[in-house]
Amino acid sequence: MWYPVATRREGPSTKGGYGGQISGFKDGIVFHSMEGELVAALAELDRPDRQACWTFSNPKNGPLLQHYPIEYHTWASGSPEANIRFVSIEHEGIAGKPLTQTQIDNDVELLPWLKDYCGWPGLERRAQLWEHREMVQFGAAPTACPSDRIPWNLILSLLGEDMPTQAEFDALKVQVQMIQDAQNAFARDVVAADASLQS
Repeated sequence: MWYPVATRREGPSTKGGYGGQISGFKDGIVFHSMEGELVAALAELDRPDRQACWTFSNPKNGPLLQHYPIEYHTWASGSPEANIRFVSIEHEGIAGKPLTQTQIDNDVELLPWLKDYCGWPGLERRAQLWEHREMVQFGAAPTACPSDRIPWNLILSLLGEDMPTQAEFDALKVQVQMIQDAQNAFARDVVAADASLQS
């Protein structure tokens, strides 16, 4: 499944999965920090020798980019168990730099949709909402990622106030077509940036 609000920017099909198993049910989502700029992260995503891929990129400005279907087992969260169980989202920027308002808005819009699509019972920290550094309990190596960049109190507060009902979400779907032109323009910019990297 592809999130209808995201710009589809597919990653290499040669990445992801374990032993022929490439997709399955997801229990939650793991938040990451790119520790760099979006253009550099996309270059790493495209490198065939780089053992890393993720579901979403959350840029400082603009809509989410989705690289693989929701169910796909990406290589982002540090261990096979974590990668099989969870969706992954990388946030543009570095340690010490807070998320932009656009990034927060993207997260707050995505999470209720994921909850509904995946059938999660809620959106709770360390139940459905995780950080990369918390994946040690699923066999991942220790890491500082996402380096205290995620404003969980704000995100959870916004979700509590603004969590859409199914009827409200259905109404939001109607608006997707209205923003498609803006998304297409952003996608063209991403393609142009990719082309400049390759030249």
